[in-house]
Amino acid sequence: MNTSQIERSLEQYANEVLTLTKKTDWNALSKIVEALLETRKRGSRIYTAGNGGSLTTASHMVNDFTKGCRAHNRTGFDIECLGDSNAVVTCLANDFSYNDIYSIPLRTKGRRGDTLVYFSGSGNSPNLLEVAKTAREMGIVTIGFLGRDGGALKALSDYYVIAPSNSMEQIEDMHMLYEHNMVCTVRSILEDEWGMEIVKYPQSKYCAAIFDMSSLVCTCSGTGQCLVPGSAELLAQLKNSGYSLFLVGDAAAAKSLGLDSYFGNHIYAASTAQDAVKQIIDANKLSSSQVVSFTRGESMTGYVVGVAYDEARGKGIDLQKRNKLLEAGAALIIPDFSEAIQLAQFLA
Repeated sequence: MNTSQIERSLEQYANEVLTLTKKTDWNALSKIVEALLETRKRGSRIYTAGNGGSLTTASHMVNDFTKGCRAHNRTGFDIECLGDSNAVVTCLANDFSYNDIYSIPLRTKGRRGDTLVYFSGSGNSPNLLEVAKTAREMGIVTIGFLGRDGGALKALSDYYVIAPSNSMEQIEDMHMLYEHNMVCTVRSILEDEWGMEIVKYPQSKYCAAIFDMSSLVCTCSGTGQCLVPGSAELLAQLKNSGYSLFLVGDAAAAKSLGLDSYFGNHIYAASTAQDAVKQIIDANKLSSSQVVSFTRGESMTGYVVGVAYDEARGKGIDLQKRNKLLEAGAALIIPDFSEAIQLAQFLA
């Protein structure tokens, strides 16, 4: 084969992959993206798996979803490749069987609500079939990146996308393209969701939370005042975790928004937010180091969370608010409370 023939062969392969990729079920891939974002939102973990070249894609996904999906340097996804430890894989293959190399770690680490992602050209690898069955038994969401006709894994997958080719090389090419496509799409979505900007990590175990009214309430277009997204969920999470909750603001306004059900008689009004925080700490014999505050950045509590919700757009973060909160000493900046579970776990 001469140089021109090699060139034609290379071009032909690339054109075939391009043509086949255009036949992808993009709706199926979009549902996978939504499922991964939901996993992140509920504070659960993603596990990945594969064999051979597909394992490298599974491992690559961990790299990208840990680092590549970070918007504005926020926290990435909680994600782990079940095949990344040679010691664990060879131990389980040697002491049990190769079919068990993924199901045993998943049984050990996985929790209901987690997500399992596997890459398989054939869809019939015994170890992936075993781990997919295990995941379904455990209440773990299953996502398949498959090829050909999907194989037996198709029926075991809650969500799946099939690379429309019978060539293993082309299937693996498309799987990698899907993975990078997801990274770029997810990152663009997280630009507005923002996540947590961690300036300082918590240093104590907190037992009380003080909220300034302005951190919970925003102006809704055409409807007056309403709660910042996720407020009720976070308050419920903290209350169920044993937190004592306090509010700095007007009791009547709090009642009209249904906040009295969370704060009860723990609603304080004072000339300044800082005076109210001091009053709460003194009146309830709290140690300031055990109190987290969602206020305007007062440094007299153990940890300060700044809420910089962009009311004008109704989503994302207001950069001016963010900068002011950082100047005031906030240790953590969030746009809203939509990631209530994750935030509660972070403060636990």
